Amino acid sequence: MKQLGNSVAVDAIESCGKSLVEYMEALTPKEDDMNNKSNKGEWSELYSMLRLIHDKYLHLADSELEPIQSGFCVNKVKTHNSKNEYVLVDNDEILIKDRATSESRSLKVKEILTPEIQNGEGRSFAINEFEVIKDKLGLFATKGGYSKQKADIVLDIKNEAILKESEGFGIKSYLGGNPTLLNASGVNTNFVYRVEGLSSEMLEPINNITSGQKIKKRLSVIAENGGLLSFDRVEACTMEHNLKMIDTNMCLIIAEMLKKFYMNRIANVSSNIDALHEEGVLNEQINYGSKEHLIMIVKKMLVGVMLGFFTGEKWDGNNTASGTIVVKSDGSQVGYHVIDMKNMMDYLYSHIKFDTASTTRHRFASLIQETDDQLYFKLNLQLRFYP
Repeated sequence: MKQLGNSVAVDAIESCGKSLVEYMEALTPKEDDMNNKSNKGEWSELYSMLRLIHDKYLHLADSELEPIQSGFCVNKVKTHNSKNEYVLVDNDEILIKDRATSESRSLKVKEILTPEIQNGEGRSFAINEFEVIKDKLGLFATKGGYSKQKADIVLDIKNEAILKESEGFGIKSYLGGNPTLLNASGVNTNFVYRVEGLSSEMLEPINNITSGQKIKKRLSVIAENGGLLSFDRVEACTMEHNLKMIDTNMCLIIAEMLKKFYMNRIANVSSNIDALHEEGVLNEQINYGSKEHLIMIVKKMLVGVMLGFFTGEKWDGNNTASGTIVVKSDGSQVGYHVIDMKNMMDYLYSHIKFDTASTTRHRFASLIQETDDQLYFKLNLQLRFYP
């Protein structure tokens, strides 16, 4: 590919292209498997929407995903992937209103609900069921809103204390595995460290470590040879800005947490903070005070990721969603909302862990030598939910 891109050998490119097309046409497609895998996220969001239509209620949850007494009656459901809104009326009907023309039609709930949904089971839809339901509801897609929108679904809700219209909720689903809170995104989620006290002669031997747990092994060899990692910067200025909107020391706090994760494999956010506080080095650096103060800073960051900012977009500090719906592995679902911030924060703090993304795709975990002979090392931030 490098030769093709750097040359003007047009005839050679044409010949390679023809051979490539012939090979691709001879491949046996695996449409069924790919569709089932690629639609898990779409199915989960459609599933959540149908559960709301069926239940007409969303229970709020405690820090362990267990429903509590509080919750909301759901009066209307909207999504960014449809021109319609779905009003939940009595006698088992949905009133489907076109937001542009104000035309409406009614649909019986039982016409779109599969037995799995009505029984609260978390199975996937068959492909044909999935398409039929989309057609009946008038959905042109079911996966998310758009890149700058944290809310996957918009609800009109009420209870004895509040009446809210157009409240945006994200959707996190355990149906297809553990969802992510923050996906790795190349430079946007890379943290850069200066490597002090290490000879540049170690660059190649360390980068040649490719066996299992290579990041931990590379960091261990750096330490064994006198190298120390000192946080330098967040690689992307936008991500640095977003983190500092939460706390001026947020970048350094995450940088130290990442070191604890990759060096000591302390993945759970809560356990990671325990280890950092006990060690005491971070407190000497920024004088955050009590562990409770540090925990609250981290909780605010987790909420900011869930409801507020994207790694590649400059954030103004305002949230674009008011809560999140969590679809549990058994098919039931619960919610978190800003009116009960304590349970939301406690859930995130207790159920988020650091995760390792692809080092080649996101370009981290290798020693880099700059023109001034200074050595650098990058670590990447990815956060995932766990049950």
